[in-house]
Amino acid sequence: MKKLTLLVSLLLCLAMMFTFVSCGSDKGEETTGTDVTTTPKTAEELIIGEWECELDMGEYMATVMGGTTGGDYFEDLEFAINLIMDFDNDGNVEMAIDEDALEGSVDGLKKGLKKGMKVMLEDMAEMYGSSIEEMIAAEGYTDLDKYLDDALADMDVKTLLESFDTSDMSGTYKIDGDKLYITQEDDEEEDKDDYMLFEVDEDTLELDMNEKDREEAENDETAAIFVEFLPLKFERK
Repeated sequence: MKKLTLLVSLLLCLAMMFTFVSCGSDKGEETTGTDVTTTPKTAEELIIGEWECELDMGEYMATVMGGTTGGDYFEDLEFAINLIMDFDNDGNVEMAIDEDALEGSVDGLKKGLKKGMKVMLEDMAEMYGSSIEEMIAAEGYTDLDKYLDDALADMDVKTLLESFDTSDMSGTYKIDGDKLYITQEDDEEEDKDDYMLFEVDEDTLELDMNEKDREEAENDETAAIFVEFLPLKFERK
């Protein structure tokens, strides 16, 4: 189970890293009368506000678990991360994970894992001509639910959030055409090649890697995980 906990922690960290660059939109100004026209807002105006993206990772985690166990015990896993970006008028940006939503997501994930683990243990017991009771008794347990709960005990929101430093979840942002640059506090200087592409309408925005970053990500086994989730789609909160 330690490997599984580390996997979830890694996914959280990577999700944070890949979505630290984002942008937004705001509703255009309403006018009255027939002779007044509305001036479209600029990207600098549209980005201001709070945005949320639900990164659904259930199918991916089910695939990983299936490859690890060599079976289809975890086909119905549900796990999502709600990422929040908040841009202000002064060019500052903050990012966070919705901890309340994560709490429910982790609980749902653990239920799915327990369900799959029970079936997997049944198959293992049959394979070795034993029983589940005998297998968990070897670990000092008489109750299967207790055994599974203890196996997943370290998988909680606090542990996951403590797996990375949240002090770097803020910075400043700048827009240049369809490019969004984020500079974190510990960055020595802005990198002109370090940006994400974005598209915005009234209440939604899409974020994507630039061509260079996408090519590098596709050639990196870990980073390539998130290419399939792009473009990220945010909605205004």
